[in-house]
Amino acid sequence: MKKKIYFILISLFILILLISLYLYKYKNSAYSLENIKNILKSQDYIYTNIHLIVSNFDLRANNTTTVDTYIKDNLSYSISYNNKNEKISEIFFNKETLKRISVLYPEKTIITDTYNHTYSFNPTSSFFDTLDNNDYVTYKYHGKEKINNKNCLKISLTVELSDYAYKYYYYIDEKDNTIAKIENCNGNSINTLTKSSETTYTYIYDVVTDNDILHFDTSNYPEFNYIQSLE
Repeated sequence: MKKKIYFILISLFILILLISLYLYKYKNSAYSLENIKNILKSQDYIYTNIHLIVSNFDLRANNTTTVDTYIKDNLSYSISYNNKNEKISEIFFNKETLKRISVLYPEKTIITDTYNHTYSFNPTSSFFDTLDNNDYVTYKYHGKEKINNKNCLKISLTVELSDYAYKYYYYIDEKDNTIAKIENCNGNSINTLTKSSETTYTYIYDVVTDNDILHFDTSNYPEFNYIQSLE
């Protein structure tokens, strides 16, 4: 009788172990790096008509900057403000020609150049740039968290160099697969990482009109002394 009970208990233990291993494998494969890449790539189409509001808080400087970007078809217009609501810059960009005009208010400078990162305003560019520009990147799925009442997947990319290390935490909205928040941590090593900034993203779809996409006109900047071309 005891042997029978012992056999049943061992069998139950093995069954529970197998089920746990299966569930663990399924849970993590559902949020593997390849799946996350596919989720983020699937959102490129939303950047044809969107008002994107980006708020970045620099913990070390205790400073917040806000960027309003209006995107319609091949054109985008961005305007940045500091925490005093003063203009920092305006960016006019044509993603078809890759021509960019940057109006820098503190320097009273206007810069024209060609910018190859077409979707620099897309927060997923940080994710893919980290993957593409580093030989060794560690990916991890951290579970789910609520960000601004949104159910989000929490993932991270970690890069460790010889004398420097950094980690990005990405919070991906389960509803529309967009990045709702990015946290940036850095330090001299993995063991000394501290959070340096956090950036939140608000997406407003299909609201941008031609009037929102301002066109560059030098007459609007009479106090700007020169235009510096980097071409």
